[in-house]
Amino acid sequence: MRRANTGPHLATLSALQAKVSHYRRLATKQPDAILPILASHLHQLGVLLGEIGAYTDAVLPLQEASALFRALTHQRPKQFQPTLAASLKDLCKTLIAGKKLPEAQLVADETIAAYRQVVTLQPDLYLPSLALALEQQARICAQQNQLTDGLKALEESIEIQRSYIKQHSDTDFEMLARNLTSVSQTYEALNRPDRAKDALKEAIEIYQTLFPQKPDAYGPMLAQGWLQLAKQFADTGFTDEAVRSQKKVVEIYREIAKQHRSTFLPLLARNLHRLGLLLRSAGIDDAALRALQEAVIHWEELSSSSPDLYRTALASSSQYTGQLLSDLRRHQEALQAHQLSVSLWQQAARLRPDLHQPQLAESMAQLGAAYRDAGQWEASITAWQEAVYLYRGLYEKDPYTYLALLAKGLMRLGQAHSESGHRNAAIRTTYEAVGMYRALVREYSRDFLAELAQSLTVMGQLLSAVNQQVNAEKTAREGVELFRKLADQDPDLYIPELVVALNEFASRLSSLEQWSDAVTASQEAVAHLQSLVNHTPDTFEPELAHAMLELGQHLLSAERPDQALETIHKAVSMYRQLSKLEPDTFLPDLAMSLTQLGKCLLHKQYTPAALAAFEESVILYTRLCTNYPKTFPHKLSIAKQYFCSLLEASGVSSPQHPVVEQATIAVAQADHVHLDPENTEL
Repeated sequence: MRRANTGPHLATLSALQAKVSHYRRLATKQPDAILPILASHLHQLGVLLGEIGAYTDAVLPLQEASALFRALTHQRPKQFQPTLAASLKDLCKTLIAGKKLPEAQLVADETIAAYRQVVTLQPDLYLPSLALALEQQARICAQQNQLTDGLKALEESIEIQRSYIKQHSDTDFEMLARNLTSVSQTYEALNRPDRAKDALKEAIEIYQTLFPQKPDAYGPMLAQGWLQLAKQFADTGFTDEAVRSQKKVVEIYREIAKQHRSTFLPLLARNLHRLGLLLRSAGIDDAALRALQEAVIHWEELSSSSPDLYRTALASSSQYTGQLLSDLRRHQEALQAHQLSVSLWQQAARLRPDLHQPQLAESMAQLGAAYRDAGQWEASITAWQEAVYLYRGLYEKDPYTYLALLAKGLMRLGQAHSESGHRNAAIRTTYEAVGMYRALVREYSRDFLAELAQSLTVMGQLLSAVNQQVNAEKTAREGVELFRKLADQDPDLYIPELVVALNEFASRLSSLEQWSDAVTASQEAVAHLQSLVNHTPDTFEPELAHAMLELGQHLLSAERPDQALETIHKAVSMYRQLSKLEPDTFLPDLAMSLTQLGKCLLHKQYTPAALAAFEESVILYTRLCTNYPKTFPHKLSIAKQYFCSLLEASGVSSPQHPVVEQATIAVAQADHVHLDPENTEL
């Protein structure tokens, strides 16, 4: 038995207990006169015991009161039927509070039956009580997962309230709105989303009417209605409607936070965070960033006075802000956001390691990616090593949950080692990840086949980089075979992955001088991409251009120069078109493809055409080298070398050629920039 705040009630409780004892004695002598009084005092005693949390003790007097009123109703129904209904309602309420749901359900049925009888006599007086009793029954059904029965009771309660409102303007609209919200949740649980939304919209309309009267009271209810509607829209794929609803939530909390900042600022910050995530899922990145950044500002204000209470909320919003800034290629700002997030999760993990260690590991992994994007390779490795260390500790406690995350962390660490030139470390780390993915597939689920296939593809690249070509080919082949099986089961999901694996496999075959097999693998990749481009050209056209260029190189190596030239020409045409639409993204690819075209034309001894291709490539690389002096000097030098050789062969002095002069200046300036300690180009 739980008792709460009994002090103020002790005197009243003692007095009621004394009265019950007194009237119980009198009732033996004068039952007709005294039993109604005894029942009334038993009812009051039970209600009071319920108010102080003594639910078990409360049930007995309430059951006795109901039994007495039941007997009295049998004798004088018109006089005692309403009192019996009220007594049963309070007994049901107490049984619910005491978690005695089956008993509560039986009493709820009797309560509703009692109110149905009194409603026939005085509908205006007792219809609201019947609606409340039906709502009570619905709550019991919901707690026992009897959703259909609960929905039936709620729908009847709502219809009674709607009918009553038409005749009584002073009706409790709040109760109707509350029940509409409940019925919306039940509809949602029964997978009837349209009915759920309709009920919730009606509730919102009521709260909007009540809001101006008592903003502090009804503002949170209105905001919760919009929030629930936003979640329903998001769950059913209506992202734009979800965003509009979530904006309403933010507007309401922003308004009421002006008067009660300490109470509603946390809710404003939390819902700005939700709005940011919704906007991001809708592809409205700038607005998403503004929402998340505002959430961070509010969490920082709250954390300054209550750090333990709001630290993790600030960490989470900072983390998501960093992710979005990374997507927007604002790498320095993203790095700062992730550094703040990691610092906060470290503080939280020191206080509650079991609770916050997973978030710290995830945040540390994202910090590693942020360092990589900012060009700080060694810092990236350090962050990933820390993330892997954390995931190892979590894996030891819960292998099933954390083996996949540990394997993923090892893959990212291997990538960081590879990008930093630490090839042996990259191979060791990736090899361990491959073993973990094999264990996941073998021991837990074939759902990890895709991750295993991806890790094998990466492992093949790494082995090839250290000239272990036979092992690289074997590893890449296994990755392709796995992706083929996956693509047979789900082509839309895995054909793009298969294409990547096929291109890598073709490169491994080429390294072993298996030219014909390399062409076959590359042709398969191109065929898949051509099919994908027919359905979604904007997504896969760049990949097709790249695959065509790769195929052209393999064809040239296989002594099929005519087919190679035709294929590379197509790749150049595609890159030319793409660079018109997005020059910053595709001009480097166009320049590279022109260099390859020049080599192919030179192989065919089409010297004038080769000269034109190399000249255009040099012009493009000169422009790129001027804008990105750390990235393109080497590629410019290669293209310039081919161009100069052809110029000299045709009797033209290359140093005096204007294109060569501009290229030479660009390379010299790039060398100067490269040595400049103030240069911060990423």
